[in-house]
Formats: sequence, C-alpha cells, structure tokens
Amino acid sequence: MELPVLVTSQLTFDTGSDKLVKGESAIVYGYEEGAGGVWWLMLSIDRPRLIRHYFSQAPVTVFKRWLKPDA
Repeated sequence: MELPVLVTSQLTFDTGSDKLVKGESAIVYGYEEGAGGVWWLMLSIDRPRLIRHYFSQAPVTVFKRWLKPDA
C-alpha cells in the first residue's frame, strides 16, 4: 500500500489516551519498523492530532483488520 493513505479505524484503541476511536478517519503518512512490529504515524482528520501507534502485526494484517483504507 502506498502512503499516504486515508483510513477509517475499525476499533477503539484506547479510550484513556489520544489514540484512534472506532469510526475515526486518519491519514497514515509513515511508519517506523521496530523490534517485533511497526510504529504507525498518523494524522487524525476528525480530531486533528498526530498519532504514533505500535502494531505487532504485519502492515497487510493491520490494513485488513484495524485500519480500513477508504476507497
């Protein structure tokens, strides 16, 4: 998947922080590979803020399950 890409969150990641909530749109503009996973760099559209979120799954899995690309 080419970046940047507009996505919609399929779940709420953390209600006590500034992470994405279900149904929120964001632009994924980059990522940083780390030990055992990837730090995703996003800009929320609905509540403007920068987000850095860690996923231990492969990017293909993340785009299938948690961050659905908008067509």
